[in-house]
Amino acid sequence: MWWRAESVGRGLQSLVSVRNASRWISTSVRVLGPEARTITIEALKDSIKGETYRALTVKPFQFTNLTEVQSRVLALLPEIGQAGLVDTALPLSDNEGRDLLVKARTGTGKTVAFLVPTIESRRAALDAAKKGEWTDSFKTYLRKTRKEDLLNENTPRAQQQLHELFHRQSVGVLILSPTRELATQIANEANKLLLHQRSLNVHLLVGGNDKRSQQEDWRRKSRDIVVATPGRLMDLMEDEMFRGPLSTTQALVLDEADMLLEMGFREDIQQIMKDLPSPEKRSTMLFSATINPNIEAIARATLHENHRFIDCVPAGEDSVHKHIPQFATSISDPHNLYPHLLNVISRDQLANDGKSKVMVFLSTTKQTRVAARVLREVRSVMPFEEATRVFEIHSDMPQTRRNRIAQSFRQCTDVPSILVTSDVSARGVDYPGVTEVVQVGIPSSPEIYVHRVGRTGRGNKGGRADLVLMDWEDAFVTWELKDIPLQRLSADDLATEVEDAALKVETDSTPPRRINRRAGRAAKAESLLNHRPMADRMEKEKVKSAFEHAFSMLEEEVCYGVFTSLCGFYASRTQTLRLHKGDLIDHLSNLVKATSSLTQRPKLSESMKRLLGVYGNPRNSGHGFQRSSQRSSPRQSSFSKRGGQNTRYTRRWAH
Repeated sequence: MWWRAESVGRGLQSLVSVRNASRWISTSVRVLGPEARTITIEALKDSIKGETYRALTVKPFQFTNLTEVQSRVLALLPEIGQAGLVDTALPLSDNEGRDLLVKARTGTGKTVAFLVPTIESRRAALDAAKKGEWTDSFKTYLRKTRKEDLLNENTPRAQQQLHELFHRQSVGVLILSPTRELATQIANEANKLLLHQRSLNVHLLVGGNDKRSQQEDWRRKSRDIVVATPGRLMDLMEDEMFRGPLSTTQALVLDEADMLLEMGFREDIQQIMKDLPSPEKRSTMLFSATINPNIEAIARATLHENHRFIDCVPAGEDSVHKHIPQFATSISDPHNLYPHLLNVISRDQLANDGKSKVMVFLSTTKQTRVAARVLREVRSVMPFEEATRVFEIHSDMPQTRRNRIAQSFRQCTDVPSILVTSDVSARGVDYPGVTEVVQVGIPSSPEIYVHRVGRTGRGNKGGRADLVLMDWEDAFVTWELKDIPLQRLSADDLATEVEDAALKVETDSTPPRRINRRAGRAAKAESLLNHRPMADRMEKEKVKSAFEHAFSMLEEEVCYGVFTSLCGFYASRTQTLRLHKGDLIDHLSNLVKATSSLTQRPKLSESMKRLLGVYGNPRNSGHGFQRSSQRSSPRQSSFSKRGGQNTRYTRRWAH
């Protein structure tokens, strides 16, 4: 267990037995279940500052209603807007705790739910500072920086100096987010809420953005709201300029806590926690779409023992949108993988009359880049031809470019659009109007599958999800997704459905809807404007020819890069797939050859074989097999020590 030493005593009381641990959750649910108090937007007028209320109701949000998670969290105002000023051990007026463990799905408005109380806490602390009242953590910071003499000087000059120090040096709220995209989205929401409060500032500390500019902003601006990814924050905290002020943090928010753990940030959070005030001296909110033993452990480590649990997920429902149809297709011939993907996209375009908005998830960054290139090349055999816009987002891109592309995809509403992406878009990022989510290849975990599906059907709107696998990946569906309402769909049945839909469009006497020619540089709506025959354009041989041309445009080194990245991704998943490593490498080699410009099957170098724990075996075309567990090497064991999750070796190659 990794939590802080001072938390162990509290944690042991809850870990005496499974029965006691269950009681810890069930008691909270009993007290704060669906019957807990909720409020309307009008009720907030007397609970928050006028500037915040104006941002919510007038500009820019123009809220008329609150979502459930917003209502139930903001109903605790103004009392929970006292972070750092009141000892967290003191309960609210209902005798329940001040810290919050909130179970809420993504896309339910939880960002506003935790931003409003923390902004109010910062405002309250600044008002208290004008009266000479300081948070305990700030007093400790003054002693560490040898400025405690200012506390004893009861002069206007000293008080003014202290107030300036508090505003510029102390941290109002630290929000930890698992991905750059989600952190950027949170920072944007915070800036909107502060539209009428120009004296408060937001810091965005994420990788991919210029580190020097982040350091310079930290020096110049007050640290009212700090949104960070754990990796970049750990890097910056090597400098006392960051580490010292963070010891004054009034409030801590862990957003998408389950994803923070899934992405391996447990140790980073542990280190960050060591430099923050104790749970009694700060307020903490933990938001998660799921509650499991790992989340309970991090809750015990970060939240005060007297905290409250707010469950905003209806009883009997998990984080998968049950009303979203979900299909799984198994492909036996790798040559048919991309044509089937094209059929999935075509079906959605035909079904949504030009409003199609598809997200295609792939396993690695290199695979994502290639898939985007291929789909751009084959737009001529899509229902809307070049009118379709293809975007791509992955970790190789600078953050500023990723932000621009994400915004362009959001705003693309007049023509069909496709976002080809890695898992940087799998969680928390909001893309309104997504009509279809396609996953090509197995996701890294069942949880990631769920989060990807969650990009569609948001706000109780319609949508659909398709999982496209090679037949040797079927074990993942059988064993890892057995609780997911997946329907089996054959590639032939979908092809027939698409063909029938195209013929129906051709025989429809209704004039085709005109598409805005100014919707984007790639939006040339010739296919609809001229009403050219669809079925003929999407004929099987033409589709095959289009893909052959697209594959021929790929450089050999790019194709080999896809192969090695896939080997790195799948290397730690042999147990999940019930495959020997040698057989798995063979399957990947066949797949890459069939979907690239390579004339021969790609092979691993000897150094790569050693790195991935693959050993020579003449029965497997030179790719080898995985040694039995009795004879495993140290390198091999490094892939399995995390129970099938990526390790530093596989992550190195899974790009």
